[in-house]
Amino acid sequence: MEQRRQREIAFFNTGQWKSLEKKQVGADELKAFLSRLLYQQIQAKVPELSKSINDMIMETREELEGLGDARDDAAEQRHYLTMLATSYQNQVTRCLEGNLGKLATKNRALRIRALTQNLNEEFAKIMKVEGHTRNFKNIFGVDRDIVHSIENEEDDELDSEGEDAEREYTEREAARRADANGEDAKGEDAKVQDAKREKDMYNWIRDSYKASRGPELKVLINPYVVVDLFREQAKGWRSIAKGHIVRVVDAVENFNSELFKIVVADETVRRRIKMKLAQDTSNKILVAYNQFEVVVAREFDGILQTVDEDFERVFNERKTRRISHLVRTTFCSGVAAATGVSEEVLQEFIKCFGGTESIVEEIHDVLMAYYPVALKRFVATVNFEVIEERLLGEEGPIRLFRPEYIAKLTDEELCDITREDMEVSERRRGLQIRLDLAEKALEAANSI
Repeated sequence: MEQRRQREIAFFNTGQWKSLEKKQVGADELKAFLSRLLYQQIQAKVPELSKSINDMIMETREELEGLGDARDDAAEQRHYLTMLATSYQNQVTRCLEGNLGKLATKNRALRIRALTQNLNEEFAKIMKVEGHTRNFKNIFGVDRDIVHSIENEEDDELDSEGEDAEREYTEREAARRADANGEDAKGEDAKVQDAKREKDMYNWIRDSYKASRGPELKVLINPYVVVDLFREQAKGWRSIAKGHIVRVVDAVENFNSELFKIVVADETVRRRIKMKLAQDTSNKILVAYNQFEVVVAREFDGILQTVDEDFERVFNERKTRRISHLVRTTFCSGVAAATGVSEEVLQEFIKCFGGTESIVEEIHDVLMAYYPVALKRFVATVNFEVIEERLLGEEGPIRLFRPEYIAKLTDEELCDITREDMEVSERRRGLQIRLDLAEKALEAANSI
């Protein structure tokens, strides 16, 4: 090495090379120059290199976070599931309060409160229109398609004014009383007549009353007749209400499924959580159906009772309007006004307040007053005790996955839910190695 250096010095001290700067000649000076040049080139690339390494670090960390925390022991596994359950319950609370925020745009199924409210309202409407077996009648003997009310009858009175209405009413009353006496309507096919008779509210009440006579005197009403008539009139409630509950249960299950996709990123863990909750969820839903049976039994197996003032008010107003209309029809017709009231007319009027037909009308008025009161109570009870408390409440399936539930799981159950697949475990290990190397490379680049 020293011999080479001496020859370089001798060479650059001869001829034309003598004029060159001593710092620009020789292998040693060339080496130093190239080192400075390389360092400058590296310094110019350091910012770009650091950015690339930093991007790699961020990307790797995101992938690791997507896999969740490492779950190597029971403590880590319990912490992992507890964090998921807490997040899930926070989102459930927001959805039930209608405070969805960004969740509102992700999936319609997450709007559980709005969906339930709409289903409850639809249930009430269906019950009002389809819940009764037979149509109640207004004071003119006309069937009504919906649950009757005194307000409806006020409209009926306005629509029924005039001689034509009085004539139609008189004809209907004559036909009804003829039917009560066993007389056949003229010109009607027997099957058509029987079908009409079966659907008619007054005929049904009359037949039931006659078939259910007890030891009471003839002028008295067996109270069990009214109970049985109500149960028959409201027998459609169970199927309508059960269909409503089924629709809410479907909404709850869809809600749980969609919310789990948002809260639990790991598809394998999400599937295992849902499998673990499946039996408990079914049990919670069964509790809701059992409570529904309690509500039905409470309404149909016991006595008819209410403290709602609407019952007495509707009954009294209905009876007053019916009698008032009967008085107007009997004594204010054109013939009666011109000739005065005959003994025959008076006796016919008195008959209207006695006998089977008077009892039939009285029972009808009781049912018509009690039915809407019981209907509103039944709908409200189903929506509160079954839907709100058993399905959406603290003990419902929508609240099952929570920290208290995780705390009761054994170490074996935790491992079954949170253990990582071999593929995921290998991926986590590779990402961690890449992250460690990238962080060391960034540290080295920043030190230049």
